[in-house]
Amino acid sequence: MKAKKETKPRKTADLVRRDGLVPTVAVLATEIQDLIETARSHVSVTANLAMVNLYWNIGRIIAEDIQKNEKRAGYGEQLLEGLSDVLTREYGPGYSRVNLQEMRRFSLAFEICQTVSNESAVHPIRSTVSNESRILQTASAESCEPVLIDFRKHFRLGWSHYRLLLGQGDPLCRKFYFEQAAEQRWTVRELRRQIDRGLFERVALSRNIPRLVAQDEGSRVLDASAR
Repeated sequence: MKAKKETKPRKTADLVRRDGLVPTVAVLATEIQDLIETARSHVSVTANLAMVNLYWNIGRIIAEDIQKNEKRAGYGEQLLEGLSDVLTREYGPGYSRVNLQEMRRFSLAFEICQTVSNESAVHPIRSTVSNESRILQTASAESCEPVLIDFRKHFRLGWSHYRLLLGQGDPLCRKFYFEQAAEQRWTVRELRRQIDRGLFERVALSRNIPRLVAQDEGSRVLDASAR
């Protein structure tokens, strides 16, 4: 459920009442607070996208090299071990062999859309879950294709989202949760909760995504109020 953003007049009134500020100071303080919060949000989004892009490209480089040398027995494991030794020594434990393997899997399961000369043009994006009748089509050819990431649409999804998505072995299931997380603006915690509750399997039976999501959000509110 999306949280309602507090309005400027209300924030200003709170400052006057809570902090005893004169109205003119409260108005300016509210305006400056909004600027700070917006800047912080932009920095966070930019950092998330940079990390996702970095890890995807690292995975792509590794995947391409392993594919070129697929006839060499044990090459992939040796490559990952060697890269891990160098990168963890230089940049820390975030580049362990396990994490590098995960980046490789990420590059194979997802594809980042590359912007062309026209800023508005990118590689085609598959239809989103807003049309629920399409998301569960069992076209085997499509289910094997990488899920396409368009940063202009999927900028709220960070690396932690993708790590959870990689845990879904079924490509159709992975794509479903990816599109739902982007459309519904799920946090990592909410995405994990929906996976644990088996939303994909329930949708496969009902084919009514909006109703299921609404019911789930309603039950979450009731659970929270009962605590």
